[in-house]
Amino acid sequence: MIGCKPRCSSSPTLGSGGPAERGWKDLSTAEQYRAEIVEAERFARTIPQVQALMFFTAGWLPPWSGFDIDEWFARSCTGALRAVGEQDGYVIPAKPEEGDTMDITAEQLKQARERLAVFPASMKVCHDLELDWCAEWRDGDAVLVLAHDDWGYRVLRLNPRTWEMEAEKVL
Repeated sequence: MIGCKPRCSSSPTLGSGGPAERGWKDLSTAEQYRAEIVEAERFARTIPQVQALMFFTAGWLPPWSGFDIDEWFARSCTGALRAVGEQDGYVIPAKPEEGDTMDITAEQLKQARERLAVFPASMKVCHDLELDWCAEWRDGDAVLVLAHDDWGYRVLRLNPRTWEMEAEKVL
């Protein structure tokens, strides 16, 4: 994927060459940056390999606040970018080849709706223990759960009557 940034970026090859922390708010005005975004959109449409352009934002905290795209600025770009679409035509994503897609059947949708908001009790146990639930299976009367946290995977054995943890082992 090819990327491009408006000129007021801090990229040494594409922009000011200044410190990396200097963003569009430090190097430009809202009007100039909006115009550069529209110019980048028009240019990107001439390159078939470019599928999308994204705003780069590093958040509002220093030293990256110069890159922040707040809601007001993002909304202010809508009209200008919509005009590009109306003038140059909207980009419609290419459809995947027929062999690559599978439809979800009405029966599968019905099954999904029946399961909506019905979660295994083991998911609640993992949530209460601040673990990410991965899988559940039964071994005789025992309910075993594969869970994950920041320190790795662990196996939990739960009492199927009370859903309390009886044992735990780190993998």
